[in-house]
Amino acid sequence: MSINHTKRIIIVRHGETVYNVLGIVQGRGVDAELNEKGWTQARKFCEYFQNESFDLVVSSTLVRSQQTVSDIVNKNPNTWVISSLVDEISWGKSEGLANKNVINDNYNLLIEHWRGGNFGAKIEEGETAWELAARCQIFIDWLQHIPHKNILICTHGRDHPSFDRIAQRIDIE
Repeated sequence: MSINHTKRIIIVRHGETVYNVLGIVQGRGVDAELNEKGWTQARKFCEYFQNESFDLVVSSTLVRSQQTVSDIVNKNPNTWVISSLVDEISWGKSEGLANKNVINDNYNLLIEHWRGGNFGAKIEEGETAWELAARCQIFIDWLQHIPHKNILICTHGRDHPSFDRIAQRIDIE
């Protein structure tokens, strides 16, 4: 008899915040709430999945992530886990800043380093790609060892590429 270890995992980014609109870097250190458009996005997402029976819903410790899945969680709060392992990357001293020229220069330089294979590069007081990947790997390892099969994860934009690369090694839909 074969055992089905396949998990269905849906990963979604949180809804929009005022900081997103203003071009202010959030990261782990800025805990902004959803704006009106973000709440609309969250409602539409939850409506789309209203008939879905998630046996686990994971959000980050950041309120924008929790608010995005709140309607789904309210239906079955026992399925909800809040985990810092899926928090946004730390952008260090860039968090809370809106000077787009400086931020874009720092960000573009960092992404250039990462594309060149320097995953130890980071913005001052921020997190490296290696550190983010290590958090994501711990989370993925945990997912592999729990019985839940239909999982919703609400996280942040920079986490997605890490999850994508790590998840290619496990059996998911």
